[in-house]
Amino acid sequence: MRRILWCFAVLLLCACSVRNVPGEPGETTTKETAMLTTIALLDTSTTTDDDIAQVTTAEIVPIIELTVNEVDGNDVTMGMTSTSPLLRTEDYIPMTPDEALIYYGVELPIGEIFPNFGLTDSRFGIYANENGAYRDANGFTYANGEQSLEIMLSKAMTVGSGIAYYVKLEDDRLEFSTVNGRELAVFHYTGDGDHFHVHFFQNGVIYHVTSNNIPRDDFAGVLAVLVDGGESVFASRALTGSVTAIDANAGLITVSPDEGQGYRGYVVYPPPEEMEKMTKLPSGQRIVITYAGEPATAGCIWRQQLVGIGAVD
Repeated sequence: MRRILWCFAVLLLCACSVRNVPGEPGETTTKETAMLTTIALLDTSTTTDDDIAQVTTAEIVPIIELTVNEVDGNDVTMGMTSTSPLLRTEDYIPMTPDEALIYYGVELPIGEIFPNFGLTDSRFGIYANENGAYRDANGFTYANGEQSLEIMLSKAMTVGSGIAYYVKLEDDRLEFSTVNGRELAVFHYTGDGDHFHVHFFQNGVIYHVTSNNIPRDDFAGVLAVLVDGGESVFASRALTGSVTAIDANAGLITVSPDEGQGYRGYVVYPPPEEMEKMTKLPSGQRIVITYAGEPATAGCIWRQQLVGIGAVD
């Protein structure tokens, strides 16, 4: 066999932009991190052609640097809420794990990332009537000992909830991590374990992803696999729609968005000075809201990411 020195090295440049939200303390900064991944340095004098093929076709997983938002675990309420009608037993449709994934139209290749993790859930299902599914949240929990990863999915329950109201940010500032071209708010908290959490909306499905005692870099690897690249429905960073409710005590407004803007309903948390103006708007008033990043939690635009809000004539 010919003695040829094969050297394979790939330089992956992950430009992870970390931006302070406009209007918050501190100037906008961008942090570029160059990551060097070496695939192989191989002397083929003792290597077969099959070995070479195996090395050259190895899958390379991009490295993502997460910038997390630290929150108090005692304040975290990260579940899904629902405005669905009373659940009726006769509306329940049981599903196997595979049937549930087909229903959502997604793949969860967690076994490829954590080969020692197993799916702990076995019962899945949705509630549906003649109008379609009205309650369809299912959690896929993968675990190995004290480590676990839960991915909760839903298509019908894509309406904003009051989750942001219960979460307190350190330094009152919200930051985003760039994951496959999308800007997502990633949260970290402790209490009964060490947790990372993120919400995102993709192809008509809402994802709630929560880890327990999984290292930060491994959680970043999960997001690299789950989050599709390319332009999302939130690329314009603008929400237009009609005001459906104003709650001055909670400091929020609810908005019914125009078609094609992701969630079916939004909860928006204006700063106090803007909230005072909102209380004077009539129900049904058309408004436009501009914001940084993607909605921080399911259907919620947080005060810390709000850029502008105003009525539309």
